[in-house]
Amino acid sequence: MPKPVLPEGLFASMRVGTAARSIIAAKADEVACYIRPAMKGSFDGIHDMRVAVKRMREALRLFRRLMRKRRRMAVIPLVQKLNDSLGVVREHDVLMHDAGRVAKDIPEAADLLSGLIEVTSSQRDRAHDAVLGVWNSISDESDFLDLVLRAGRSAHKRNRPINEVRLDLFAYVAIRSRANSVMARLAEARGSDDAVRLHMLRITVKKLKYIIEPFLPLFPAVIGSYDVVADIQESLGLTHDLDVLISAFEEHLVAVAATDDPAARAAVSAMVDRRDALYLQAREHIDKLDGQAWHHDLLDSID
Repeated sequence: MPKPVLPEGLFASMRVGTAARSIIAAKADEVACYIRPAMKGSFDGIHDMRVAVKRMREALRLFRRLMRKRRRMAVIPLVQKLNDSLGVVREHDVLMHDAGRVAKDIPEAADLLSGLIEVTSSQRDRAHDAVLGVWNSISDESDFLDLVLRAGRSAHKRNRPINEVRLDLFAYVAIRSRANSVMARLAEARGSDDAVRLHMLRITVKKLKYIIEPFLPLFPAVIGSYDVVADIQESLGLTHDLDVLISAFEEHLVAVAATDDPAARAAVSAMVDRRDALYLQAREHIDKLDGQAWHHDLLDSID
């Protein structure tokens, strides 16, 4: 995963409105780095731009109350639309990559998996065309990023009590709120391997990670807690990818009338075993959140 672009010059006592402008500008710079490779359709370019757009979206959401309504309404829906279109391409990329890996492990199922990859590749091409359409529709590069920068300047210029809050106090409240959401999701997912519950936990953990990132220069001690949530996001993401592959392959087997093929059953069994192993790895990371130690350590590191 690409490293986040972080602003320089943040300090605890600065007004949050000023920090919002710097952080949002850094997110615009980050997205700009990946526009060309993503629009060309490269595997890494799509992944990196999708991550950058997610970081931008979460920064805009984090500071939305500081902005003028017309500024945030002009840009946040566009960022979400771009994120969604990139996400579809990325899902196809991951599915094809994982299917190719299984084909190497279970060569007797290679033909069936190649059929799934071929179908997915066509879907991927259409999805990338949709990304290009979305990008063209939301404006050219300079106009879109200018809208983002204007939203950041709006947070800087507004003279309201919330915009004058110290940055460290604002960060503490935002991170604590997200951490509490993670603990609530953890309670629902504890001891479960239900795909939906694990997916919801992953999303909540990911949002916490993206909230912490802009404040890493401000709170060096938070890096340990940040690494825990990053590990959970990664491991649950890999588990989710296998769930998606298993579902897509089973649908493909129905479409080609191969559900009783021994090679197909062997491939599905291998996928399930891989998914179970990934789940156990994810559970090891998730267990670090159990109890209150992690939660207390996180809050202590930003207090």
